[in-house]
Amino acid sequence: MVSGSTGCGGGTTPDDAFTPDAFDPSLDAAPECREDRECADGLACNGDETCSEEGLCVAGSPMRCDDMLDCTTDFCSEELRRCVNRPPDVDGDGVFDADCLDARGMPFGEDCDDAVATVNPGAPELCDRPMTVDEDCDATTFGPDVDGDGFQDARCCNGSACGDDCNDASRSANPMATEVCNGSDDDCDTRIDEGVLVMGYRDADGDGHGDPMAPMTACGTRAGFSTLPDDCDDTSALRSPDLPEICDTVDNDCDGVPDPADSTVTATWYADEDGDGFGTSSRSTVSCAIPTGRWSLYATDCNDTLASVSPAQAERCNGRDDDCNGLADFEIAPGDLEDDDLDRIADSRCTPTPVPADCDDRDSSSGPGGAELCDGRDNDCDGSVDEMVASFAYFRDEDGDGYGGGAGGVVVGCVPPPGYTPRGGDCDDRDPNRYPGAAERCVMGRGGIDDDCDSAIDEAPASNDCRPTMTFQEQACIAGACRVVGCVEGRFDCDGNAVNGCESTGGC
Repeated sequence: MVSGSTGCGGGTTPDDAFTPDAFDPSLDAAPECREDRECADGLACNGDETCSEEGLCVAGSPMRCDDMLDCTTDFCSEELRRCVNRPPDVDGDGVFDADCLDARGMPFGEDCDDAVATVNPGAPELCDRPMTVDEDCDATTFGPDVDGDGFQDARCCNGSACGDDCNDASRSANPMATEVCNGSDDDCDTRIDEGVLVMGYRDADGDGHGDPMAPMTACGTRAGFSTLPDDCDDTSALRSPDLPEICDTVDNDCDGVPDPADSTVTATWYADEDGDGFGTSSRSTVSCAIPTGRWSLYATDCNDTLASVSPAQAERCNGRDDDCNGLADFEIAPGDLEDDDLDRIADSRCTPTPVPADCDDRDSSSGPGGAELCDGRDNDCDGSVDEMVASFAYFRDEDGDGYGGGAGGVVVGCVPPPGYTPRGGDCDDRDPNRYPGAAERCVMGRGGIDDDCDSAIDEAPASNDCRPTMTFQEQACIAGACRVVGCVEGRFDCDGNAVNGCESTGGC
């Protein structure tokens, strides 16, 4: 129940300020009449005027609009011709304050923070780190689902509750996913590759066959690992059970017999442009002897322009697939790989720190060269947060009317902090009924107060609150009081009484 001006009219006159439109019989005689319509003033909020059996006008009973709730603004609307009990919407986002409860104890609205326009049930939930703000007023949401797998980032929280997606940059990682052997926690149970590791052997030369004397447990896709324990020389890619016997006096096929004297075997050789011992199928030749130049018996090089990339190389923390297993999977720590968000930019946690470096390797939209967004995070990885994003001045709003005054403090940013508003100009930040755009009101005892902060006092529409008590009067707001300022032709105000003015029909 928050009320304002005196009288009823102008569409927004509070009920508890009504003055009955009747005259005071103790002061003067009531106007004479023959029927009710002669007494009617055309207003709904002050009740229906009637003509008594004695032929005198009798005032109606004003509508009482007080709902007995402290948080609502109660008034009678002439436009609607009924009472209105309006819950607060301080931040002007179109959603009523959830803290305002009706007579049953139920909230009128769903706005969980009526001081911030960017917080309401229709606002997008942001992943606030480390500060938590419930933008959409839903405690069960914690931030966007970046990978679209139906689960929210475990790093995003609302209070103590957080999401449950351990890698929101990968659709294959969430609490309902199946664990696969890849060095990551796919099913988000904090364990890595549980139940999917296989027994095998070290494959140091990258020929697909392992050293029977070097058993190990690993993922089948890991470079330098093989489930086949049949390599007769794990230091040379020219010796493997899969290779043909070539003319080089070496036991290439691991059968224990080097270069049979009567061998006519020829092999396909692949161009090895970078000379790392592995080639590609783009160019080949056939020969029993090793051809002149750079050639390889393997067409398995994933980048034949870099000698540092081949199936025999060790993976490095650089955001690149160095060992040609199809993944940039250097393990920084258990469950933390060099490029978890698959944006081909190495994690800044790599040692030494690569250039460029990904400052958030679990968010594919963040990285060097990215666009800075207004979300409280360093999206472009330049060490600054929300820079180059449109910034605005926000004013401290002490009285919660949606407007702030400069004396209360001003901050600059792209989103308003709690308790601040982008709208300034409040001439009294202690009174929620005074702010730019408020209706100028005519309230007895409030004379000399500027309600709409335009430096003028009791100007229109204040006088709209001053509906004449009878149809033959004209009233205006003067110094916070409704006063008779004119009469229709044939009526006269002889005693200057503001209540029953224009009472005389015969002159003064």
